[in-house]
Amino acid sequence: MAAPVVDEQGAIVTTISASDLRGLRSHQLSSILLPVLDFLKKQRGGVLQVPITSTVSASLYDVSTLMVIHRIHRVWIVDDAKKPIGVVSMSDVICKFSPYDYLV
Repeated sequence: MAAPVVDEQGAIVTTISASDLRGLRSHQLSSILLPVLDFLKKQRGGVLQVPITSTVSASLYDVSTLMVIHRIHRVWIVDDAKKPIGVVSMSDVICKFSPYDYLV
Protein backbone atom coordinates (compact mmCIF):
# COMPACT_ATOMS: atom_id res chain seq x y z
CA MET A 1 0.00 0.00 0.00
CA ALA A 2 1.31 3.44 -0.89
CA ALA A 3 0.19 6.96 -1.62
CA PRO A 4 1.84 9.76 -3.54
CA VAL A 5 2.88 12.86 -1.62
CA VAL A 6 2.29 15.99 -3.69
CA ASP A 7 3.34 19.63 -3.47
CA GLU A 8 1.09 22.71 -3.52
CA GLN A 9 0.64 22.37 -7.30
CA GLY A 10 -0.30 18.71 -7.04
CA ALA A 11 2.98 17.43 -8.51
CA ILE A 12 4.36 14.25 -6.96
CA VAL A 13 7.41 14.76 -4.76
CA THR A 14 7.73 11.40 -2.98
CA THR A 15 5.83 8.34 -1.84
CA ILE A 16 4.67 7.19 1.58
CA SER A 17 4.07 3.50 2.10
CA ALA A 18 3.52 0.96 4.84
CA SER A 19 7.25 0.37 5.00
CA ASP A 20 7.69 3.94 6.27
CA LEU A 21 5.68 2.98 9.36
CA ARG A 22 7.37 -0.35 9.88
CA GLY A 23 9.60 -0.45 12.92
CA LEU A 24 8.10 2.55 14.71
CA ARG A 25 8.51 2.20 18.45
CA SER A 26 6.15 3.58 21.07
CA HIS A 27 8.51 6.45 21.90
CA GLN A 28 8.49 7.47 18.21
CA LEU A 29 4.73 7.60 17.76
CA SER A 30 4.62 11.38 18.21
CA SER A 31 6.47 11.67 14.88
CA ILE A 32 3.30 10.64 13.04
CA LEU A 33 1.88 14.04 14.03
CA LEU A 34 4.55 15.81 11.96
CA PRO A 35 3.79 17.12 8.47
CA VAL A 36 4.22 14.18 6.10
CA LEU A 37 7.43 15.45 4.47
CA ASP A 38 9.01 16.07 7.87
CA PHE A 39 7.94 12.61 9.04
CA LEU A 40 9.43 10.99 5.93
CA LYS A 41 12.69 12.91 6.24
CA LYS A 42 12.97 11.82 9.86
CA GLN A 43 12.24 8.18 8.99
CA ARG A 44 14.65 8.18 6.03
CA GLY A 45 17.62 9.91 7.61
CA GLY A 46 16.89 13.31 6.08
CA VAL A 47 16.60 12.06 2.51
CA LEU A 48 13.40 12.09 0.46
CA GLN A 49 13.30 9.46 -2.25
CA VAL A 50 12.42 10.87 -5.65
CA PRO A 51 9.58 8.74 -7.02
CA ILE A 52 10.02 6.96 -10.32
CA THR A 53 7.36 8.15 -12.74
CA SER A 54 6.18 7.48 -16.26
CA THR A 55 3.50 8.77 -18.61
CA VAL A 56 0.33 7.22 -19.97
CA SER A 57 2.06 6.69 -23.32
CA ALA A 58 4.62 4.27 -21.82
CA SER A 59 4.20 0.59 -22.52
CA LEU A 60 3.92 -2.06 -19.83
CA TYR A 61 7.38 -3.18 -20.91
CA ASP A 62 8.76 0.34 -20.32
CA VAL A 63 7.16 0.58 -16.88
CA SER A 64 8.26 -2.90 -15.79
CA THR A 65 11.80 -2.15 -17.00
CA LEU A 66 11.85 0.93 -14.75
CA MET A 67 10.83 -1.25 -11.81
CA VAL A 68 13.61 -3.74 -12.46
CA ILE A 69 16.32 -1.13 -13.07
CA HIS A 70 15.43 0.89 -9.98
CA ARG A 71 14.52 -2.14 -7.83
CA ILE A 72 11.16 -0.69 -6.88
CA HIS A 73 7.65 -2.02 -6.46
CA ARG A 74 5.67 0.75 -8.15
CA VAL A 75 5.85 3.42 -10.85
CA TRP A 76 3.56 6.41 -10.63
CA ILE A 77 1.83 7.42 -13.85
CA VAL A 78 1.80 11.22 -14.12
CA ASP A 79 0.40 13.86 -16.47
CA ASP A 80 2.42 16.64 -18.09
CA ALA A 81 2.35 18.65 -14.83
CA LYS A 82 3.79 15.64 -12.90
CA LYS A 83 0.43 15.17 -11.15
CA PRO A 84 -0.20 11.50 -10.34
CA ILE A 85 -3.06 9.94 -12.26
CA GLY A 86 -2.35 6.28 -11.56
CA VAL A 87 0.13 3.68 -10.42
CA VAL A 88 1.44 0.40 -11.79
CA SER A 89 2.85 -2.04 -9.26
CA MET A 90 5.00 -5.11 -9.70
CA SER A 91 1.98 -7.12 -8.52
CA ASP A 92 -0.02 -5.67 -11.42
CA VAL A 93 2.67 -6.74 -13.89
CA ILE A 94 2.95 -10.25 -12.45
CA CYS A 95 -0.82 -10.69 -12.55
CA LYS A 96 -0.90 -9.79 -16.25
CA PHE A 97 1.15 -12.92 -16.91
CA SER A 98 -0.73 -15.12 -14.48
CA PRO A 99 -3.51 -17.46 -15.56
CA TYR A 100 -5.52 -15.83 -12.76
CA ASP A 101 -5.27 -12.27 -14.06
CA TYR A 102 -7.50 -10.12 -11.85
CA LEU A 103 -6.97 -6.95 -13.88
CA VAL A 104 -9.50 -6.06 -16.52
